[in-house]
Amino acid sequence: MLMFNEKIFFSFFIFLLLIGCSETQNEVVNTQPTSETSSTSSTSSTSSTSSTSSTTTTIDLDNIDGVEYLTITSRSHTEEDLDYPTTPPAGGDHLGIWHNCGKYLVELLDEAAVHTLEHGVVWITYLPDILSTEIEKLDELLEGNQRFLMSPYTDQPAPIVLTSWGRRLEIQNADDSRILAFIEAFTDSSSSPEPGVTCNGGLGIPPSDAFTPNTNSGVEHGDNGSIEIGIRSQSISTVGSENT
Repeated sequence: MLMFNEKIFFSFFIFLLLIGCSETQNEVVNTQPTSETSSTSSTSSTSSTSSTSSTTTTIDLDNIDGVEYLTITSRSHTEEDLDYPTTPPAGGDHLGIWHNCGKYLVELLDEAAVHTLEHGVVWITYLPDILSTEIEKLDELLEGNQRFLMSPYTDQPAPIVLTSWGRRLEIQNADDSRILAFIEAFTDSSSSPEPGVTCNGGLGIPPSDAFTPNTNSGVEHGDNGSIEIGIRSQSISTVGSENT
């Protein structure tokens, strides 16, 4: 009888032991998916952050959004007062003398600025009432650049307009990354008739004198230093300068 009870007790003990092992195994199986889910979520979050932090803006210089491509059919020298189809003009007939490159605080003569564009220069214009902080940003973008015109322009259709020969781009603010892209793409580009030709030796001493001619510019001076350019039948009466 005692041996029978011992067998029952031993069998019951084995039964309890098997149940305990089964519960332990279930706990291991049930916790494993939780661990995999947590690991997957963590990896996904890291990947997203890495992708965000490494994002950069790249602009295709051959396809800058918003650039207008114009067909210029003539580029003769003239002394006439011209009406151009765009504001500011982006090419066409022009004065026989150009504006010297640089930043001007006064408005330039369209017919002389177009001649500068012919030489491969980019012209940056802005509405006269634009915020001074916007002009400062443009100054920073142009630092070290010697091949540009910059000037205010009344009644242009956007706060900032970038113009090269046959190309123009209207800009709303100076933070636009397309400004540098346009300058890089179209300064002395093959779209200009005379890329790389000098933009010195013409009219103007930046920043406040748009019309003083260089004495070596080939423009004939009057006895008082004035020059006759024919535009609007007016003479520009200024003393020639050798500093341009």
